[in-house]
Amino acid sequence: RFPLRTYVKRMGFFIVVACIIGGFRYLATQQTGTSIMAVVRFFDFILIGLLFADSSAADDLSRAIGAIFGKIIGKSGYRFAATVEIALYSLPLVFETVAKCLDARKSRLQSAWKHPVRQSISIGTSILWMIIARGEQLADALEGRLFDPSRPRQSNWSFTWRDILFLLALLLLLAGIWIMGTTFS
Repeated sequence: RFPLRTYVKRMGFFIVVACIIGGFRYLATQQTGTSIMAVVRFFDFILIGLLFADSSAADDLSRAIGAIFGKIIGKSGYRFAATVEIALYSLPLVFETVAKCLDARKSRLQSAWKHPVRQSISIGTSILWMIIARGEQLADALEGRLFDPSRPRQSNWSFTWRDILFLLALLLLLAGIWIMGTTFS
């Protein structure tokens, strides 16, 4: 299920930025069409990012990358795909670690304004040590499962006629946006 309510709550910032983009584009060009196209492009980038972040899992992405690069550069392609997968799994781990570290500092009532350089170094060191410890746990788990990054992975996914129809619709939409962009520019 697409978390639309969450996006609507957090869209306030993007709406303000879109208004600024549209307003300054209108002030620069005095054309309504170009300012509307700039706002639409901005929201396209935001929506594409949200769609990509919510719809693509790290293992699906690594299988696709491994399949493509595996044919081009051999087993190193699967190793590269495994590196991408581990990096994508590690990003939420980093954010979680930072949040835990900052919460621990707040619960100890440590002020960030008192000796800010010392506090920044202390926070950075704590975060780095926590990330290294979590990385060691991940490495131990992968070694325990005999993980081989060079091993080719099989996917149960295949293209259907719906995928081709979706790609054609997407190409038509992109062509329409490009035509509108060249018309209003």
